[in-house]
Amino acid sequence: MGEVPPLKRCSIEYNEREKNAYQMEFQIVNSPGFAVIGLECNAEIWDGNGNIGKLWSEFLMRMEDMDPLQGPMTMYGICEHEHCDSKYFKYMAAVGINKVEKVPKDMVVRYIKPQSYFQANVPASIRVPDAYSATIGYAKSLGYVIEEHDNIEVYEEEFKDPAYYNFQLWIPVK
Repeated sequence: MGEVPPLKRCSIEYNEREKNAYQMEFQIVNSPGFAVIGLECNAEIWDGNGNIGKLWSEFLMRMEDMDPLQGPMTMYGICEHEHCDSKYFKYMAAVGINKVEKVPKDMVVRYIKPQSYFQANVPASIRVPDAYSATIGYAKSLGYVIEEHDNIEVYEEEFKDPAYYNFQLWIPVK
């Protein structure tokens, strides 16, 4: 038998549209803090029990209950650090607000404190659990320390299902 030649590493050249569809981009952002209103649920890691999807469906149906919203409208998926353990956590589907006029039944208002975040711009082709794993791993590999605060998914355009939209993932760092 002959010797097996070594594998050759091929370089792939993406055009800009392909790059934006399949690659995450990273940067540090400093958020001044903001207020949100939304619904909460107890979720299983990677939404194994389907509660996050159900929460978003209910939240999107109740959007007209909330007033006044931020302009332009920004929606947030918030993984609350205070209620995390190894398998379950509290998740909030929310929208940014300028001020609290009224809090509809079953909704919660939260204030997100000023914080530095390691931000990933996540294309729709990357699944949410994969985005979390890759972003946290990459931030750690660059020497960032992950803070014990909420992880935030930022949806800057109106959408129907967060599993199929581009979003920003903010991981708190110091």
